[in-house]
Amino acid sequence: MVKRLIPIVLIVMVLLSVGAVFAADPKPPPQPLNGYIFDGRLNGADVAAPVAVYYVYDKVRKPGDWKYPFYEEKVLRGVEMLWIDPKTNTGRLVFSVSAADIVKAVDGNKNKEGTLIASQNGYAMYYSSANWFWITTPADSAGKVYTFQWKNETITHD
Repeated sequence: MVKRLIPIVLIVMVLLSVGAVFAADPKPPPQPLNGYIFDGRLNGADVAAPVAVYYVYDKVRKPGDWKYPFYEEKVLRGVEMLWIDPKTNTGRLVFSVSAADIVKAVDGNKNKEGTLIASQNGYAMYYSSANWFWITTPADSAGKVYTFQWKNETITHD
């Protein structure tokens, strides 16, 4: 009885091992590059930035087809800046502007260079006629102002 049980147990173990090998991901996940923060922020390459700049999206349910009655789509809600506490590495919302306000400011000023989109508590967001955005922060204790710019490839306007 035991002699018959040993080969069966061995075959089951081999089959389970083969199944585990094929179930595993064939390639390892990409390793983060040194000096880059992968949390979705636009200024992820600047690890010493006093703020984190994000595009903020809403998930919207839209009607689908006969196969799927609904599907979710990401719709841009706007841009947010979070001040990063250097001691705790936690963020606090300091600036927010909606996508509609961005389009309204840019189109209202006819894509003029240096258009101020919005400002709040010393934080500001601007637009250039070359289709770039940039933000500025209030001066820190050393008198330095943080500035970050990025190419607009998300917000459509006239």
